[in-house]
Amino acid sequence: MKYSATVFLMCLVGVLLCGTGSGLALDEEDVNIHGFLGIGYLYTGSNDYLADTKDGTMEFNEIGLNFSVAPAEKLSLAIQLFSRDLGNQDNNRIDVDFAFGDYHWRDELGVRLGRTKNPHGLYFDTIDLDVGRTSVFLPLTMYFIRLRSYLMTNDGINIYGNLPLGPVGAIEYQGYYGIQQATSDLMLPFYEPILEEAHCTHPSDIFGGRLLWRTPLDGLIFASSYVNMANREVIGPIKSEFTTPVEPFGSLYPAGTHVTATNEHQEAIIFSSEYSLSKLTLSAEYFRFKGKYEYEADQPYNETLAALIGFTGIPDLNMDAGAWYAQANYQFTNWFAALLSYGEYYSDWHDKKGDDLDPDVEKATAYQKDLQLALRFDLNSNWNIKVEAHSIDGTAECYEEVTENKWNFYALKTSFYF
Repeated sequence: MKYSATVFLMCLVGVLLCGTGSGLALDEEDVNIHGFLGIGYLYTGSNDYLADTKDGTMEFNEIGLNFSVAPAEKLSLAIQLFSRDLGNQDNNRIDVDFAFGDYHWRDELGVRLGRTKNPHGLYFDTIDLDVGRTSVFLPLTMYFIRLRSYLMTNDGINIYGNLPLGPVGAIEYQGYYGIQQATSDLMLPFYEPILEEAHCTHPSDIFGGRLLWRTPLDGLIFASSYVNMANREVIGPIKSEFTTPVEPFGSLYPAGTHVTATNEHQEAIIFSSEYSLSKLTLSAEYFRFKGKYEYEADQPYNETLAALIGFTGIPDLNMDAGAWYAQANYQFTNWFAALLSYGEYYSDWHDKKGDDLDPDVEKATAYQKDLQLALRFDLNSNWNIKVEAHSIDGTAECYEEVTENKWNFYALKTSFYF
């Protein structure tokens, strides 16, 4: 799959940039070129979140350039190059964000082949359309922005269509299967309690889809999304605390021990709704995630020390996380809009208060509750400024340094489009 995807991307870039392919001649005006640039500032004052935000940071920017062309009837090609900086994520690396060929046979059936977007929830496949939303960030309790490049796309096939249902509206569907690419910096947060570094040696197989019902009531939609990921393998050196000597027994694991982590099973389901009425848009989504991760060290542990501390090996991790949010967006004028949102995330859906955590672990790591207010000012059709404030209770999604359980998060961003 990696080889075939690479070949496909090379061919697609050639068609789009050179203007020829399969004997088809394309004029320059046939190629649509669009792009965007966003520059932002993040601040918390207490906990670091997404970046080094305690003292404020400008490590928040993104740039995208996309090309599309229709070389034949019902056939279109598209590619987007994307780069961003979000704290220690991505660091302005240039990625092929998506690149696919789309054969739209009829409204009821179309096929995309290549690197395509995953239709998770209402908004993840349109996460780049910053111009189309009021907020700087989609609800952070459910749209995990630090994992954008990992969750957004797959290399494979996507089948989609629209099925009219007469007086009861219409169903839009998407189904996909492929390989989910992952970089080491994206994998580390999953395995940070065990690994010093994380190197993905086998990406996840992924399949899923979305059903979206456009009801007879104008502006009202319901949707459900499903995704299943499996067979990802990550390897890295074990955390230093496992290899620190304890006199006179030695260390729990020998220095140089590496651990292989595999995700035997990961799946998520999302239920969504949205109602747009004139200038007001209301939306809400519910998310559940279940996953099982297995760990295997390449060297045995010290049985004497293990018996003294009750250690029986690195335990498998079983996750059952969940989240929800509800939000209201109002377009006051053609240049000003405001959004109010509230959401909650729980790392263990059955232990929302953290009662099952060890006594020395803060219970606030079990949840994160987020009240969000965002304002957008459109200076013109190609330039906007957004300001956003979050009042947050809990630290379940904080992978950086934490000093407060109740804290605030602020974001300022300006974006340009062409």
